[in-house]
Amino acid sequence: MFGGNVGPIWPEFKTIFSDTSMTAISIAYVSAGFAFAADGRSKWADESTADDVTRTQESDTEQKIFHWKHKHLDFAYALTGMVFNKGKTFSLVSEMATTLKAVAELRINNLDDFIEQVCSRVKDSIVTARADGRIERFQGNPLSDSPDSQDLIARIFFVGYRRNKPFLTLATFRHKDQIVAEPEIAT
Repeated sequence: MFGGNVGPIWPEFKTIFSDTSMTAISIAYVSAGFAFAADGRSKWADESTADDVTRTQESDTEQKIFHWKHKHLDFAYALTGMVFNKGKTFSLVSEMATTLKAVAELRINNLDDFIEQVCSRVKDSIVTARADGRIERFQGNPLSDSPDSQDLIARIFFVGYRRNKPFLTLATFRHKDQIVAEPEIAT
């Protein structure tokens, strides 16, 4: 599992993680727009299973924030957690790019519905990757003592403006006993 667990940074979310093994995310809204920042660290979470292949995939300059614009939809999103598998045959970065294009073709005009559809399809891609063996098994973050991180697969932060007001939507993907749960979407 590459990446790290990130805790909510927005006051509405009640859980704050204090682990030092997480992706650092910062979001600041100002009158001229917003600043959205993340660190670039991507590490294999379970040291006991790290090998030469995983070591070559580790990086301190991994892109975690991306921009999406299609007609009236314009937002940024960040990916954290298990973004890649060993060998990168599964990539949440690629899955998101493909999913966003496919969902845009559905002509959904409501941002909440758009994000919900994206999350549903991302869940399906994780289920498929688990079923076809690209993801061998989900594992908790051994670097974290937080019970919240033991069933965590990934998180997607969606950030932007809706009708000139800032929005933040956090989608959390978890598993229960290796079965992918429905995404938790918090606005």
